[in-house]
Amino acid sequence: MPEKEFHIKQKIFDLDSDNFKIKCDGVEVYQVKGGGSPHWNQSSFQTMDGKELAFLKQTNTIDKDSKHVPWKSFEWIKDGKVWAYVHQKKSYWNFMEKKIISIDIPGENDYKITGDRMAWKFEVFKGDERVGDIDKKWGLIDHYGVRVAEGANEVDILLCGILVDHFFHNNEPQRKPPTF
Repeated sequence: MPEKEFHIKQKIFDLDSDNFKIKCDGVEVYQVKGGGSPHWNQSSFQTMDGKELAFLKQTNTIDKDSKHVPWKSFEWIKDGKVWAYVHQKKSYWNFMEKKIISIDIPGENDYKITGDRMAWKFEVFKGDERVGDIDKKWGLIDHYGVRVAEGANEVDILLCGILVDHFFHNNEPQRKPPTF
């Protein structure tokens, strides 16, 4: 089976709730129902008939000393259990550096998403193998082109596209200064 190409588009009238439709060859194949506020993001990745395949839940943005931190982290849940922990590279110079998201999977090869400084083009790696590409498209709504390599888990790579949106392109201000 050759490489597959998907398009993730935010629903136009749901700009504050992060709902997406995912198409392959012009046919809707998945949906993402999101919700939250500027301080809490979550997404349910589903088939078109509503069966949940995975769930992303943002974890606390307050550290152990009750201070706000500028980095987001998520739990990636499959079958009702935490499957992986997701976090953004911790840097106060993030706007000048390449964008990096780490997906730590206990006992398996981890995923790593690396992007350019403008957060428009990303590559997805599982271990050392490149398994996908994510490209943000120009438009009024969030729209991504996602290419999934042959043999890669398409749901995992598409969910990486949703993570890119949560980390770098949602309506929340990108940087919150830490409190000292």
